[in-house]
Amino acid sequence: MWQKIKSVFILPYPESERDQVETLLARRVYWNRQLLYFGVAFMQLSLLITFALRPGGLFLHARRTGYVCLYFILLVCSLSASILLARLKDHSPRSQELLQNIYAALVCLWSCGIAVLDRMGGGGITVFCYMMPALAALCVLKWNAALIIMGGSWLLLNTVLLIMPGGFDELFNNAMNSMCAVTLSVLIANQLYRAYSHALYQTLLVQRLAITDHLTGLYNRRYLDERIPEILDRPDGQGKMAVALMMDIDHFKDFNDRYGHRAGDECLKTLAEALLEVGGSREIHAVRYGGEELFMLWLDSDPSKAAQTAETLRNSIAHRQILHEGRPLSPVTVSIGLTIEPLETNLSIDSLIQHADAALYQAKTEGRNRVVLYCKSA
Repeated sequence: MWQKIKSVFILPYPESERDQVETLLARRVYWNRQLLYFGVAFMQLSLLITFALRPGGLFLHARRTGYVCLYFILLVCSLSASILLARLKDHSPRSQELLQNIYAALVCLWSCGIAVLDRMGGGGITVFCYMMPALAALCVLKWNAALIIMGGSWLLLNTVLLIMPGGFDELFNNAMNSMCAVTLSVLIANQLYRAYSHALYQTLLVQRLAITDHLTGLYNRRYLDERIPEILDRPDGQGKMAVALMMDIDHFKDFNDRYGHRAGDECLKTLAEALLEVGGSREIHAVRYGGEELFMLWLDSDPSKAAQTAETLRNSIAHRQILHEGRPLSPVTVSIGLTIEPLETNLSIDSLIQHADAALYQAKTEGRNRVVLYCKSA
């Protein structure tokens, strides 16, 4: 039973996917949040205008002044949140989430203030009880953030109401009604956040399948054609070098003829693993370019070790044992063509592929199982 309850609050995607899902979520709810800020600001402005038109104006008595101050504060906070969100649009999604949590806390404090003023006038805590679910439905909060923010507001509100005249007599009703509102709101927040996250995680998986080679787990030609040109045009890439590596399995046709195509598939998977391992901590983009050709690109501020990386990869594959159905197969070797070029605005993926391929061809003609660095005179 406990595991079932716990699963309700566990995010519906692996921890390793958190950053990508939250980035997609921030983009998805950006305009929802802006609409929330503008909607609340419009509501506060309308209330201020209404009070200004009433007999006695905005500051007829202390209680009305309190309402006016709260309306004005929330109006300013909502407009400020809208401006800050616009500036954070291209920043970390966690910065946007922090802003939303702060805004939700301010709205909860506002609701507490309105509830206290309503009680001073003989009313109930209706505003607090309907604002909590509305906040949970519109703010897109994680359940733990909603619990802390709304639970803290519940504690603050009932503490203040308790010390007000007649507060002890209404303690049970106020505490139970507000607790029901907060509990319902936390559940709403959790369900909505899970629904958003699950949908975006499924979208992420579909997008990944469209650009991934199902056999090796590397990217496919679609990724090469659509995404890598964007990488080469990134503003943060200026001043770096583009390192492109084209790798081909030596005598792969003979390998397939001898062991069969299923063993050939295992060979390709093993080579893909080696490619990713040698990449290490770099942000590498590894693509299955053809049947047995693999392509890798990364950006580097110090490309002096690129040839050493390629040689390490070649050695790793030459000494790697390839297994098929539990038995070791003959070792395979690879030929590698490497090109290192300044990341300029006119650098295209086509020229990188052409140069890496030319170096690969030279490695093949020179006897295979070697690394050749491209040079224009070659």
